[in-house]
Formats: sequence, C-alpha cells, structure tokens
Amino acid sequence: MTKKYTALLGAMLAAVSIGVSEPASVDAAVVGAARPTPAVTYHKDSPSWQAFCQKYKLNPEVKGKRVIMDFDLTYLNDDWFALMEVLKLHQYGFIKLEGISIVGANNIVAGCTYDTLATLEELGYRDIPVYMGIDKPLKGFKDAKKITDHVGIMGYMGAYMSLDNYTRDWKSDKAKKIATSDDFLQPSTLETEAKDSSTFMVETVKKYPGEVMIVSLGGLMNVANAIKKDPTFAENCAGITIMGGVFDTPGEVLNKIEINWWYDPAAVNIVSQANWKKILILPHDAATFCKKDLSFINNYDGKHESNIVKLIKRDLPVAQTYMPETTLAYIWDPIAVAALVCPDIIKKKEVRHFAVQEEWGYGYGNTFQWPEDRAPKGVGKGEIILEADGKLFYEFMSDLHALED
Repeated sequence: MTKKYTALLGAMLAAVSIGVSEPASVDAAVVGAARPTPAVTYHKDSPSWQAFCQKYKLNPEVKGKRVIMDFDLTYLNDDWFALMEVLKLHQYGFIKLEGISIVGANNIVAGCTYDTLATLEELGYRDIPVYMGIDKPLKGFKDAKKITDHVGIMGYMGAYMSLDNYTRDWKSDKAKKIATSDDFLQPSTLETEAKDSSTFMVETVKKYPGEVMIVSLGGLMNVANAIKKDPTFAENCAGITIMGGVFDTPGEVLNKIEINWWYDPAAVNIVSQANWKKILILPHDAATFCKKDLSFINNYDGKHESNIVKLIKRDLPVAQTYMPETTLAYIWDPIAVAALVCPDIIKKKEVRHFAVQEEWGYGYGNTFQWPEDRAPKGVGKGEIILEADGKLFYEFMSDLHALED
C-alpha cells in the first residue's frame, strides 16, 4: 500500500531543501456533468434521531440554516470527520447543506477534491454539489526555502508539500498521487460543479439572505474572494464558524502558528474584518482539550455501524500506522462543527480582537490579539472558544456518526 502521508512529509522535506516556486501553468479543471440520484435515505425524523436530540441540547440558532462547508479535506484527517458530522446533520434535516466548497491548506484543491468526491460516492451522498475553489494564497505561493529562512523549520506545511504535483485537474494522475483516499476508496465517477467556490457562495447568499451559515475549516481564500466580489456578502450571511488561529497556548507547529491561518494571513484579515452578524472561532487552543491517539476508534464500540462507522473501522487502523504524529494528537475541525451545533461542548469562550501578521519576519503567520479597550482600528473581532469538553465532544461526534443510514 502506498503510504500517502509519509510521501507527503517526504515531499515537504525535499521542498524545504531545494525551494519551491509557484507552478508555471495550471491544467484545466474537469467540471460539469449532472449528478446521479442519491443513494442515502433522508430522514425527517426517526427514533434514533429523537434519542440523539434528547441526549444533546442542539443549538436552535443553527436548526434549519443553510450551510456552505468550505474546507481542505484529506481522507481520514480531521476535515473528513467534520464532513461526516455535517452529512448526518443534513441527512436528518437539522441543517440544509447547500454545497461543499474546496479550498487549499492541507493539500492543493485537486487532491482535496479527489478525496471529497471519492468519500461522497462511497457513502452514497451523490447529490451534494462540490465546487472547486483556490489553493493559491491571495499574495501568491511562497518559496518553501524562504519560509524556513524567515519563520523556522516547520514539521508540516500543508499544500506546499504537494506543489511538485500541482494541477487543477482532480482526475489527473498528479491529483491521484497526492490524494490520501486513493489507498482506500475507488476513484469517484461524480463531477464538480462548473462555478467556482466564491461565485457559488455569493450567489447562494444573495438567493437566501440571512439564512446561510459558512463553516470554514481550511484556508480562508474562498471566503475572502466572496467578500471581494460582494462587499455585502458577510452581513447577509447568518454567520461564520472558523477553525483557525492560536491564542493562549503554544502554536500548532511553531510560535503562535496554526496552519489554516498561516497558509494565507491576508485572507484571514479580510474575512475577520468583514461585517458578520456572528463569528465563532475554534482555535488550536480548544483542540488541546480533545486530544486523540491510536485508541480513537474505541469511541465507536457498541454503537450502530453506519456506513461512516464501517469506513472508520475498516480504514483508520491502517491509516494510523503511517499518519503524521500531529494527526494522531489532535482533531481540530470536527470540534468546530460540534461546538456550533452543541454549545454545551464549549467550556470557555471570550470575545477578542485579533489579526494575523502578513509581513515577512519571525512572526509571519502569528496570531495577535488585544483586549476590547486596547485594540487598534480595523482588526477582527469574534467569539473565541478557548476550552472544550473533550469527553462530551467525542460522545457527540461518535453518536452522530453512528446514526442509521
């Protein structure tokens, strides 16, 4: 079996040693065909869902909202577990998943698209539209050697580890080579949508003003571009939930660095300074209260073996033998979804002002913060989840994953 995570780490180390420049050309994206009829059953109600709702206090502000999920999924990584939550919430009618938007950070968009479509088809969610966004930071790709010179040696660099195989064609051999699901799932026969992610976001919010929630779990370039296309975009959304940043704890890889926000600080600052009704942020801080290890799979013991749980039990033990150590230690993105839907998971939350350093230097990609009365003009402001109930989170997520198909 090809060990994709090990290969990606090797590619990153090679990039640091030789330097990586922005790809000279981009292949045409493959888009367009109609989606097949869905195979899953959509439940308006069921005894299992009623029991789930009785066990957990679900957020009434989220119920019935239309959701756009914007993320950088790699198979069996934290984004994947977050998608499983959202799919079940959509399947049982708690939310309406309008579509999935692919962005760069963990990997380039082509690889994330390959993994997302393969997952959707494997599980029978064939009617969920998928839109390809961008993986290029707003100010362009950096040279990996210069990143090391300016910031330090990072143990993980996300999409920069895949630039040698850069493509926009998610069906290409290059995309397949870097797609982590290729070890486990069949290539998808589904297609992406013709529109790009930010156009899809803008048009959906215009169609349903005040009804759309953005769940952003990767780089923030797609959301930033939506704001640039329509200055009223943020204020017409119901709100945004973001996984990113680091505030009171040591960084994910270096200093005050968290990968999603480090990947494109300029996009973070554009998004955080927009006129949102509500910004909820799950930073690295909260993830430290929800650590996981090789026993993670035990959370599903004794629970209904839905198709999601079957995949986890089949593939995760193998994948865990070669996942990077940080992947085994933390599970960032699904905490953000769970905290949005089940606020009891939040143990500590504070409103803070913040920004991310865009300029080159030792602090590039660092999260900075200020109290209410000392913040400079023009910086972001949001509700920051600083502590989470790890036990309740894992119970919530595994119960949700285990709901009948």
